[in-house]
Amino acid sequence: MHCTHCGQEIPNGSRICPNCGEFIETYVPPHKEGVPAWRIGLLALMCAAASAFLLAASAVHVGLVEIPIPDIFRDDSQVEEPEDVQWAVEAKNMVDTYSWEDLAAISAELREAPTTADMVMVARHYNILDENGRLNGNQTKRFELIDGTELTAQIIGIGHDERADGNGRAGISFLIKECVTVRDMNANGNIEGGWRQSDLRKALEETYLPMLPSDLAGVICAVNKRTNNVGTASEDSVDVVTKTSEKLWVPSTVEVIGRVNAADLYTQHAWAAPIYNAEGTRYQLFEDIMTMPNSENTILIRRVGSAPTAWWLRSPRPGSQHTFCTVDATGNAPSGDGTAYAYGLVFGFCI
Repeated sequence: MHCTHCGQEIPNGSRICPNCGEFIETYVPPHKEGVPAWRIGLLALMCAAASAFLLAASAVHVGLVEIPIPDIFRDDSQVEEPEDVQWAVEAKNMVDTYSWEDLAAISAELREAPTTADMVMVARHYNILDENGRLNGNQTKRFELIDGTELTAQIIGIGHDERADGNGRAGISFLIKECVTVRDMNANGNIEGGWRQSDLRKALEETYLPMLPSDLAGVICAVNKRTNNVGTASEDSVDVVTKTSEKLWVPSTVEVIGRVNAADLYTQHAWAAPIYNAEGTRYQLFEDIMTMPNSENTILIRRVGSAPTAWWLRSPRPGSQHTFCTVDATGNAPSGDGTAYAYGLVFGFCI
């Protein structure tokens, strides 16, 4: 297991990290009033198949409530749906045929699922996950910005992101498949203030959020994102990683390629791996597709028109004064360049 504070590998069952001294809390699901009867009955059925489900989870604090951060939801077995379930909406074969209102209702149903097994079953029913409980990149929905720009939102995770209002986790997380524009991260060329003070973050809030169609804007929820919000660092202290509340965001390095090892970085920056790893966990889509660091990952390629281009991640390079991480035109990460250069803007959102 790994410490959720510093990212270092620690003995299984540890209560205190021997590296950073932080407590490693064990998640205890809170009591839920009014859980639907079908879900309570389903627990007995799920017990027989529970060993087939894999959940890589850690715990984070939101006020006085501990919420697990799921990694992947996968199951190769078939679990029958209970009879006489009152589903929120009619199930459809393609995500694109749901309305945003439908997807918001499905998201709420996912959030209410008392167990991971329940969540996977609900997602399968609505074809949010495939029959094996996986994402394959085909779960997409098209929409238009108010200026007519056509975009495709790809589901990258379920139950992954922590809602900023403290009300559990967002049911569904999306990332657009195109670069909505090409621009700088910071016009002044530095990384001071990290993601929190970046020009790109400000543009998402002030320019692109108001451009969303009203039916989508009305169901998006703000989520907490953890990022290096200092910028330049000189040691492997994860104290530079703090939370911001985001309705639109760009992914961090670890969210697209998974845990960063010291060997994945230049030797002089190997100490920065724990900082990158404190910026979240890899989304299920990229876990299921198995994106790899310093490799050409087709699932991460983004284009402007028909031309592949590099695009921004929200992770500053701690050993630099001018560089944020990027995904390059071949889907390779972590790449990076000066913040004043123009690269693609690829945003995500949750409902």
